[in-house]
Parts: sequence; C-alpha cells; structure tokens
Amino acid sequence: MCSRGVFQLSRLNIQYCDWGGSSKGVRLLLDQLDKVKQELPGLNVQLTMKRSRHPHLDGFYVNGYRRTIGVKNQSPREVLDVIKYLRSAGGHAALPHNGKHVYTNKPSIQGSWHPSLFTPHSNIPKLEPQQ
Repeated sequence: MCSRGVFQLSRLNIQYCDWGGSSKGVRLLLDQLDKVKQELPGLNVQLTMKRSRHPHLDGFYVNGYRRTIGVKNQSPREVLDVIKYLRSAGGHAALPHNGKHVYTNKPSIQGSWHPSLFTPHSNIPKLEPQQ
C-alpha cells in the first residue's frame, strides 16, 4: 500500500534451499529475478540460502512491522503473487473483527437487542400499578 506515494515495504528477504523440493518454485522464480525487479521497481530484495529449510518470504516495513509468509511447494506464479501481496500490504497488524462494532460516547437511548425483543406483547407479563 502506498502512503503519500511511498510503498510501505522497505525490504523483502527471500529464504530458500538450493536442493530441497519445496523450494523449486522459488528457485525457478530466481531465474527470472531481473524480470521481477522490472515489474516491481523500487523493491529491495535480499536472498538467503539455508539448506534443509522450507522457503519463506520476510517482508520488512517502514514502521518496523515484519510479516513472514511460507511459500512451500508453490509455483513461481504463486510466489510472485505473494510478493505482490506483501508489497501492497500496509505494514500493520490486522484489526480484530469481534466485539462492539460502533464506538461512541453516546450509546443508543432506544435500548439494545435482546432475545424477546420481537415477541408479541401478549407473552409479556403485564405489570399492575401499585396502590
């Protein structure tokens, strides 16, 4: 994601194995690395070869956030899609989607929902006025 015209991904670290089968897609993509850099200008890419490890991509963002995504047994096209996803991400953790969805200083004066809200009035016991 761009913020004021600057992509938030500052550095991309590609870790792979030079002989493992799960790194085949990453190795095939590295053969076309010049084409990838032309397609994604301004991307700082570091390559790390670690034997006997599954491949993964580490995205380092301007604000210090780090995101790691595994690309085990993926094709070169899928690895490129993950690189584009990391580049377009905002560089912050996702917000939780649970709990109260509306935050306000003035809660509703109409009341909140409860299970017997739409029941007929005949089921609700009548209160007798006190004398």
